[in-house]
Amino acid sequence: MSDTFESFSRQVMGRTYGSDVDWVVLETVDSTNLLARRILSEVAEPHDGRPVAVLAWTQRSGRGRRGRRWESLPGQGIWASLLVTDLPADRLHSLSLLAGVSLAGALQPYIQAPVQLKWPNDLWVDRRKLGGILVDVTSSNGRRSATIGFGVNHGRTLPSLQGREATSVTNETALPPEMARLAVEMVEALRLDVARQSDMQELLTRARQILVHSPGDRMELETPDGPVAGVFRGLNDRGLLMLENAHGVQCFASAEITSQ
Repeated sequence: MSDTFESFSRQVMGRTYGSDVDWVVLETVDSTNLLARRILSEVAEPHDGRPVAVLAWTQRSGRGRRGRRWESLPGQGIWASLLVTDLPADRLHSLSLLAGVSLAGALQPYIQAPVQLKWPNDLWVDRRKLGGILVDVTSSNGRRSATIGFGVNHGRTLPSLQGREATSVTNETALPPEMARLAVEMVEALRLDVARQSDMQELLTRARQILVHSPGDRMELETPDGPVAGVFRGLNDRGLLMLENAHGVQCFASAEITSQ
Protein backbone atom coordinates (compact mmCIF):
# COMPACT_ATOMS: atom_id res chain seq x y z
CA MET A 1 0.00 0.00 0.00
CA SER A 2 1.07 3.61 -0.60
CA ASP A 3 0.94 4.80 3.00
CA THR A 4 3.50 7.55 2.51
CA PHE A 5 4.54 9.82 -0.31
CA GLU A 6 7.94 8.12 -0.45
CA SER A 7 6.29 4.72 -0.98
CA PHE A 8 3.88 6.14 -3.56
CA SER A 9 6.69 7.85 -5.48
CA ARG A 10 8.86 4.70 -5.53
CA GLN A 11 5.97 2.61 -6.81
CA VAL A 12 5.13 5.08 -9.57
CA MET A 13 8.72 5.32 -10.73
CA GLY A 14 9.10 1.55 -10.62
CA ARG A 15 6.06 1.14 -12.87
CA THR A 16 7.04 3.82 -15.37
CA TYR A 17 10.61 2.86 -16.24
CA GLY A 18 10.91 3.03 -20.04
CA SER A 19 7.56 4.78 -20.38
CA ASP A 20 6.78 7.01 -23.36
CA VAL A 21 5.68 9.64 -20.83
CA ASP A 22 7.92 11.94 -18.80
CA TRP A 23 6.78 11.72 -15.16
CA VAL A 24 6.87 14.39 -12.47
CA VAL A 25 5.87 13.11 -9.01
CA LEU A 26 5.73 15.63 -6.19
CA GLU A 27 4.57 15.58 -2.60
CA THR A 28 2.81 18.95 -2.73
CA VAL A 29 1.84 21.30 -5.55
CA ASP A 30 -0.57 24.17 -5.88
CA SER A 31 -2.28 22.42 -8.80
CA THR A 32 -1.09 19.71 -11.18
CA ASN A 33 -2.71 21.56 -14.10
CA LEU A 34 -0.96 24.81 -13.21
CA LEU A 35 2.40 23.06 -12.89
CA ALA A 36 1.94 21.30 -16.24
CA ARG A 37 1.11 24.64 -17.86
CA ARG A 38 4.24 26.19 -16.33
CA ILE A 39 6.30 23.36 -17.80
CA LEU A 40 4.80 24.15 -21.19
CA SER A 41 5.43 27.89 -20.93
CA GLU A 42 8.94 27.68 -19.51
CA VAL A 43 10.31 24.92 -21.74
CA ALA A 44 10.10 25.85 -25.41
CA GLU A 45 10.18 22.24 -26.62
CA PRO A 46 9.11 20.13 -23.64
CA HIS A 47 10.84 16.79 -23.89
CA ASP A 48 10.75 16.66 -27.70
CA GLY A 49 6.98 16.66 -27.71
CA ARG A 50 6.65 13.70 -25.35
CA PRO A 51 3.64 13.80 -23.03
CA VAL A 52 4.34 14.95 -19.49
CA ALA A 53 2.45 13.50 -16.51
CA VAL A 54 2.29 15.35 -13.21
CA LEU A 55 1.20 13.42 -10.11
CA ALA A 56 0.83 14.93 -6.65
CA TRP A 57 0.37 13.38 -3.22
CA THR A 58 -1.64 16.48 -2.35
CA GLN A 59 -2.74 19.74 -4.01
CA ARG A 60 -3.06 23.03 -2.15
CA SER A 61 -5.23 24.69 -4.79
CA GLY A 62 -6.81 21.93 -6.83
CA ARG A 63 -9.75 23.18 -8.83
CA GLY A 64 -12.69 21.80 -10.73
CA ARG A 65 -15.09 23.31 -13.22
CA ARG A 66 -16.08 26.96 -12.84
CA GLY A 67 -13.09 27.55 -10.54
CA ARG A 68 -14.44 25.44 -7.67
CA ARG A 69 -11.95 24.12 -5.15
CA TRP A 70 -11.21 20.41 -5.50
CA GLU A 71 -10.58 18.58 -2.23
CA SER A 72 -7.13 16.99 -2.62
CA LEU A 73 -6.03 15.60 0.73
CA PRO A 74 -2.65 13.82 1.12
CA GLY A 75 -2.71 10.24 -0.10
CA GLN A 76 -6.48 10.12 -0.48
CA GLY A 77 -6.78 10.35 -4.23
CA ILE A 78 -5.15 10.42 -7.62
CA TRP A 79 -4.40 14.06 -8.39
CA ALA A 80 -2.89 14.14 -11.87
CA SER A 81 -2.47 16.01 -15.13
CA LEU A 82 -1.33 14.92 -18.57
CA LEU A 83 0.24 17.52 -20.84
CA VAL A 84 0.01 16.75 -24.55
CA THR A 85 1.17 18.93 -27.45
CA ASP A 86 0.69 19.30 -31.21
CA LEU A 87 -2.98 18.38 -31.17
CA PRO A 88 -5.17 18.53 -34.29
CA ALA A 89 -7.53 21.51 -34.14
CA ASP A 90 -10.56 19.41 -35.05
CA ARG A 91 -10.14 17.22 -31.96
CA LEU A 92 -9.88 19.90 -29.28
CA HIS A 93 -13.64 20.18 -28.74
CA SER A 94 -13.92 16.47 -27.89
CA LEU A 95 -11.01 16.20 -25.43
CA SER A 96 -13.18 16.36 -22.29
CA LEU A 97 -15.44 13.63 -23.62
CA LEU A 98 -12.45 11.53 -24.69
CA ALA A 99 -10.86 11.91 -21.26
CA GLY A 100 -14.05 10.88 -19.49
CA VAL A 101 -14.51 7.79 -21.63
CA SER A 102 -10.85 6.80 -21.35
CA LEU A 103 -10.61 7.21 -17.57
CA ALA A 104 -13.92 5.44 -16.98
CA GLY A 105 -12.58 2.50 -18.97
CA ALA A 106 -9.37 2.41 -16.92
CA LEU A 107 -11.33 2.43 -13.65
CA GLN A 108 -14.01 -0.09 -14.58
CA PRO A 109 -11.98 -3.31 -14.01
CA TYR A 110 -11.62 -2.35 -10.34
CA ILE A 111 -15.14 -1.06 -9.65
CA GLN A 112 -18.02 -3.44 -9.07
CA ALA A 113 -20.80 -1.12 -10.29
CA PRO A 114 -20.75 0.62 -13.69
CA VAL A 115 -18.52 3.69 -13.92
CA GLN A 116 -20.62 6.28 -15.72
CA LEU A 117 -20.08 9.68 -17.26
CA LYS A 118 -22.05 12.71 -16.19
CA TRP A 119 -21.68 15.03 -19.17
CA PRO A 120 -19.31 16.62 -19.84
CA ASN A 121 -16.59 15.38 -17.50
CA ASP A 122 -17.61 13.88 -14.15
CA LEU A 123 -17.12 10.20 -13.31
CA TRP A 124 -20.01 8.71 -11.35
CA VAL A 125 -20.75 5.42 -9.64
CA ASP A 126 -24.30 4.79 -8.40
CA ARG A 127 -25.16 8.49 -8.86
CA ARG A 128 -22.23 9.57 -6.70
CA LYS A 129 -19.17 11.44 -7.87
CA LEU A 130 -16.00 9.37 -8.06
CA GLY A 131 -13.86 11.87 -9.96
CA GLY A 132 -13.71 14.90 -12.20
CA ILE A 133 -11.80 16.17 -15.21
CA LEU A 134 -10.62 19.64 -16.16
CA VAL A 135 -9.13 20.34 -19.60
CA ASP A 136 -7.12 23.51 -20.30
CA VAL A 137 -6.31 24.18 -23.97
CA THR A 138 -3.64 26.64 -25.09
CA SER A 139 -2.32 27.74 -28.46
CA SER A 140 1.04 29.38 -29.10
CA ASN A 141 2.95 29.89 -32.34
CA GLY A 142 0.50 27.65 -34.15
CA ARG A 143 0.95 24.78 -31.69
CA ARG A 144 -2.09 23.53 -29.82
CA SER A 145 -1.56 21.91 -26.44
CA ALA A 146 -3.84 20.58 -23.73
CA THR A 147 -3.46 19.90 -20.06
CA ILE A 148 -5.91 17.20 -19.02
CA GLY A 149 -6.26 17.24 -15.26
CA PHE A 150 -8.20 14.70 -13.25
CA GLY A 151 -8.90 13.87 -9.65
CA VAL A 152 -10.22 10.50 -8.52
CA ASN A 153 -11.10 9.77 -4.90
CA HIS A 154 -9.26 6.69 -3.64
CA GLY A 155 -9.28 6.56 0.17
CA ARG A 156 -11.98 6.45 2.84
CA THR A 157 -11.29 9.58 4.89
CA LEU A 158 -12.25 12.43 2.56
CA PRO A 159 -14.83 14.62 4.32
CA SER A 160 -16.97 14.70 1.17
CA LEU A 161 -17.55 10.95 1.50
CA GLN A 162 -19.64 11.43 4.64
CA GLY A 163 -22.76 12.21 2.58
CA ARG A 164 -24.30 10.54 -0.46
CA GLU A 165 -22.84 12.89 -3.04
CA ALA A 166 -19.38 11.34 -3.44
CA THR A 167 -17.65 7.98 -3.35
CA SER A 168 -14.15 6.54 -3.75
CA VAL A 169 -12.39 3.59 -5.35
CA THR A 170 -11.89 1.99 -1.93
CA ASN A 171 -15.59 2.30 -1.15
CA GLU A 172 -16.62 0.68 -4.43
CA THR A 173 -14.54 -2.49 -4.45
CA ALA A 174 -13.64 -5.28 -2.05
CA LEU A 175 -10.00 -5.30 -3.22
CA PRO A 176 -8.94 -1.75 -4.12
CA PRO A 177 -5.86 -1.49 -6.32
CA GLU A 178 -2.76 0.27 -5.06
CA MET A 179 -3.08 3.96 -5.75
CA ALA A 180 0.25 4.13 -7.61
CA ARG A 181 -0.73 1.29 -9.90
CA LEU A 182 -4.12 2.80 -10.69
CA ALA A 183 -2.62 6.27 -11.25
CA VAL A 184 -0.12 4.95 -13.79
CA GLU A 185 -2.76 2.83 -15.57
CA MET A 186 -5.12 5.80 -15.86
CA VAL A 187 -2.45 8.14 -17.24
CA GLU A 188 -1.25 5.53 -19.73
CA ALA A 189 -4.81 4.75 -20.89
CA LEU A 190 -5.47 8.44 -21.41
CA ARG A 191 -2.19 8.93 -23.28
CA LEU A 192 -2.97 6.06 -25.63
CA ASP A 193 -6.49 7.29 -26.36
CA VAL A 194 -5.29 10.84 -27.05
CA ALA A 195 -2.47 9.53 -29.27
CA ARG A 196 -4.88 7.35 -31.24
CA GLN A 197 -7.25 10.28 -31.70
CA SER A 198 -10.14 7.84 -31.72
CA ASP A 199 -12.56 7.92 -34.60
CA MET A 200 -15.36 10.26 -33.53
CA GLN A 201 -18.05 7.67 -34.12
CA GLU A 202 -16.17 5.15 -31.97
CA LEU A 203 -15.80 7.76 -29.22
CA LEU A 204 -19.50 8.63 -29.36
CA THR A 205 -20.47 4.97 -29.20
CA ARG A 206 -18.33 4.49 -26.09
CA ALA A 207 -19.64 7.69 -24.51
CA ARG A 208 -23.31 6.87 -25.11
CA GLN A 209 -22.84 3.47 -23.50
CA ILE A 210 -21.71 4.98 -20.20
CA LEU A 211 -23.69 8.22 -20.00
CA VAL A 212 -25.73 8.74 -16.84
CA HIS A 213 -28.33 10.55 -18.93
CA SER A 214 -30.94 8.97 -21.18
CA PRO A 215 -32.80 10.60 -24.08
CA GLY A 216 -36.02 12.06 -22.71
CA ASP A 217 -34.56 13.07 -19.34
CA ARG A 218 -35.48 16.57 -18.23
CA MET A 219 -32.52 18.66 -17.14
CA GLU A 220 -31.35 22.16 -16.39
CA LEU A 221 -28.01 23.57 -17.54
CA GLU A 222 -26.01 26.48 -16.23
CA THR A 223 -24.41 28.11 -19.29
CA PRO A 224 -22.32 31.27 -19.76
CA ASP A 225 -25.54 32.93 -20.95
CA GLY A 226 -27.62 31.80 -17.99
CA PRO A 227 -29.76 28.78 -17.08
CA VAL A 228 -31.41 26.68 -19.78
CA ALA A 229 -33.99 23.94 -19.20
CA GLY A 230 -35.27 21.28 -21.55
CA VAL A 231 -35.31 17.63 -22.53
CA PHE A 232 -32.08 15.74 -23.20
CA ARG A 233 -31.93 14.48 -26.80
CA GLY A 234 -28.52 12.81 -26.71
CA LEU A 235 -25.14 13.77 -28.11
CA ASN A 236 -24.76 15.01 -31.66
CA ASP A 237 -22.07 13.84 -34.08
CA ARG A 238 -19.54 16.25 -32.53
CA GLY A 239 -20.21 15.13 -28.95
CA LEU A 240 -22.25 18.22 -28.09
CA LEU A 241 -25.19 17.88 -25.72
CA MET A 242 -28.58 18.38 -27.39
CA LEU A 243 -31.34 19.94 -25.34
CA GLU A 244 -34.85 20.51 -26.69
CA ASN A 245 -37.19 23.20 -25.40
CA ALA A 246 -39.58 25.84 -26.76
CA HIS A 247 -36.71 27.32 -28.77
CA GLY A 248 -36.03 24.07 -30.58
CA VAL A 249 -33.00 21.82 -30.21
CA GLN A 250 -29.97 23.64 -28.81
CA CYS A 251 -26.43 22.21 -28.75
CA PHE A 252 -23.91 22.83 -25.98
CA ALA A 253 -20.17 22.23 -26.01
CA SER A 254 -19.76 23.13 -22.35
CA ALA A 255 -22.22 23.68 -19.53
CA GLU A 256 -23.00 22.38 -16.08
CA ILE A 257 -25.98 20.15 -15.45
CA THR A 258 -27.51 21.57 -12.29
CA SER A 259 -30.56 19.33 -12.01
CA GLN A 260 -31.95 16.23 -13.63
